[in-house]
Amino acid sequence: MKLILCPKCSDVVKFGMRKKRYCRCKKSWAKYIDEINGVYGGEGIPVCLGNSSLIDAIRNRPESGYGDNFQAWVPPAECSTIRKVGK
Repeated sequence: MKLILCPKCSDVVKFGMRKKRYCRCKKSWAKYIDEINGVYGGEGIPVCLGNSSLIDAIRNRPESGYGDNFQAWVPPAECSTIRKVGK
């Protein structure tokens, strides 16, 4: 799953499906251009979640205490599936 973090308002928004989704302050936006690739713009910083590791953590959620960790990462500036557009 691809998300955009806006450093101006601290909002985190999921990439929109072929339609731009904006953060609360409208300074960052992101959208998918197909099933895998996305673009973003403005002040935003992309963040990725490993879908299968998140699903596993949810499935293994305990009744109390701490749950499982899951994969999350900030992709490199040059990434094959996420591209910044505009300034």
